[in-house]
Amino acid sequence: MKLGVLDQMAQPKGVSAEETTDRTIELAQYVEALGYERYWFAEHHATKGLVSSSPEIMMAAVAAKTSKLKVGSGGILLPQYSAYKVATQLFQLQALFPGRIEAGVGRSPGGTERIRSLLADGKVNQLADYPEKLKDLIKFLRKEGRVRAAPRTEDAPNLFALGLGENSAALAGELGIGYVYGHFINQNRGKEAHQTYRASFRKGFLNNPDKVATPKS
Repeated sequence: MKLGVLDQMAQPKGVSAEETTDRTIELAQYVEALGYERYWFAEHHATKGLVSSSPEIMMAAVAAKTSKLKVGSGGILLPQYSAYKVATQLFQLQALFPGRIEAGVGRSPGGTERIRSLLADGKVNQLADYPEKLKDLIKFLRKEGRVRAAPRTEDAPNLFALGLGENSAALAGELGIGYVYGHFINQNRGKEAHQTYRASFRKGFLNNPDKVATPKS
């Protein structure tokens, strides 16, 4: 059995953000020593008691302090950001830690409408643009098109879509990327979602859904 951690970086009462971050790195080192395979970071904004607001930075910090642990995002809030910018960050991480980067992206607004607007620099609600942004991200990671994201690493990070039901599973399958079901949010649709994912899977970013594990958040 392959084990992993999804860390929201909960901040205990009376513990500073700095101390929480130090403890997170220590926990990642500990679970690596126990034989865990991966360590993923959530993205939360203005959520009291949760410190993980930039998974890309925490991925780099933990990867630098471990040797084999795969590090990932669970997940980057793709609708609020440029697909090109996300691709460059992932390639940069891949250049630093080849073969250890796992990119999970989702369509969550990241918080209240005010928070979403601030993340998106005042742009109108972009949640409906998620499928197209996901397709754009795949193109950048596959090094397709006239404009290519840099640095141009030999391999791209593994890519996963996060979701809570059959619709997100079908999209991930049709695009040929990995899929992660948010079981800790919705315990009722996991089996159906993964059945839909496998039934919908088409060769794309991946050739086989079994080549990339689908950890349950």
